[in-house]
Amino acid sequence: MNSCFVCPFCPDVGTIQNAREAVQVPAIVRAFQDQTFTVWRCAGCDSLHSKEDVNLPHYYEGYPFAQHKLEFWSKIAYRKRARELVRQGIQKHHKILDYGCGAGVFVQYLRDQGYVHVVGYDPYVEQFAKAERLQDTYDAVLAQDVIEHADDPQIMLSEILGCLEPDGLLYLGTPLANRIHLKDHSRFAMSLHQPYHRHIFSLKAILHMTRVHGLRVTGLSQRHCTDTLTPTVNTRFLHEFIRAGGNVVDVGFEPPPQDIWKRHPKLLLFAFFGYFFSHRSELSGFFRKSLAAT
Repeated sequence: MNSCFVCPFCPDVGTIQNAREAVQVPAIVRAFQDQTFTVWRCAGCDSLHSKEDVNLPHYYEGYPFAQHKLEFWSKIAYRKRARELVRQGIQKHHKILDYGCGAGVFVQYLRDQGYVHVVGYDPYVEQFAKAERLQDTYDAVLAQDVIEHADDPQIMLSEILGCLEPDGLLYLGTPLANRIHLKDHSRFAMSLHQPYHRHIFSLKAILHMTRVHGLRVTGLSQRHCTDTLTPTVNTRFLHEFIRAGGNVVDVGFEPPPQDIWKRHPKLLLFAFFGYFFSHRSELSGFFRKSLAAT
């Protein structure tokens, strides 16, 4: 991965030399927690960028999200996500690509719900690293927590749109830089997600980029797609739980320490009411591809 000294969204004014702010952020994974990475904010569009050149395949080895399974909490969150797709006109006979699907848990969920033409693609997961899936076209492409991982988001978006039928539905889920406070970066460690998140968009930047690529907005929410009213199934609780466990994502896939509730009593508040205390630092965006953008 390349070093980033210039904002890819507004290169004329956005450079690290005139960054609005810059901080050192520890890695989000326990194996690399002693490493820090420079995150700087563009003075032009308010987006965030990770400065250092890193070998992401190395950091993906042993990435905790590879352990993700379809359990109770995932099913609750994915039920909400599937309902949003239905509201956007997606039906069970439509062809769907989950781009950057990770362990393929949402692919499995949709198949279990009767979506017969859903596939996943992820270059870092052997089971889903089938490039031929990008040669096909789909009625809907889903990209949850993906585009911020790209060295060049514009190239990734072009690749995604190449898989999308005219007037097809694109779902983009990504953190929102303008809602992340770098001075309090430990509270936003999950959204910053170093060193995996290379570029974190501001709302201004992502709306500009999608418009340039011929997309029209059909739905926007400043909530993660898995933010629900079910106790513990909300992003504020998840982020606070990870923070209480040392700000490493590994704790989300391990049995919780027996005394964590005693040491961090506010976790109970966020478990039941975290939905109402959201930082609104995540975007769930639905877009339609222009009929002319073929």
